[in-house]
Amino acid sequence: MTGPLPARWAPYLLSVLRIAAASSFMTHGTQKLFAVPVTELRAPVPLVSLGGLAGVLETFGGSLLLVGLFTALFCFVWLYVGTAGPGPWSLDALRRRACAGP
Repeated sequence: MTGPLPARWAPYLLSVLRIAAASSFMTHGTQKLFAVPVTELRAPVPLVSLGGLAGVLETFGGSLLLVGLFTALFCFVWLYVGTAGPGPWSLDALRRRACAGP
């Protein structure tokens, strides 16, 4: 393949981008809240702190982004996904198809 990817792949690659970004956010959130994945340098942060708020947003906002439901805007990747939509592999797309009917 010498040229750019076919345009028909764009929605599926958007879904892959959304899933990869969500995984990254969730990893950082769970590290703040639960110290998982384990690091020697960090213990869980207090829930009632700025770090705790960030951990909650990253973990649960990331999980919503992972499944493509109520996509939130946390950074430029989130902004792109928020404007382009979550892609065809998402709960939002499934809801739209179900609401559209036969």
